[in-house]
Amino acid sequence: EGRRQVLTDLTDLATVEVQVVPAPAVSPVVADAWAPLTVARQSLQDLVGALQVIADGAIRFGVFVVPLLLLAAVPAYFIWRFRNRFSRDIPSA
Repeated sequence: EGRRQVLTDLTDLATVEVQVVPAPAVSPVVADAWAPLTVARQSLQDLVGALQVIADGAIRFGVFVVPLLLLAAVPAYFIWRFRNRFSRDIPSA
């Protein structure tokens, strides 16, 4: 009887919390509507970005590679001219 009284006292002090949450609405299979103008705008942005990369590459090529080619071509030209001049002067046997 004492145990029953203790359990009764404990249940008098207990609190039960109940939270009711509504179920989420059924979402459609396609969440966003098709937006062709948005796709076209993104495509144009991608095109401009690609053209900028190509232009950057051309600028880097013109500033870095062309001077290196000229620095290598000028001595190569004079060496070629020097070798051709002396190879013509020597008679072949």
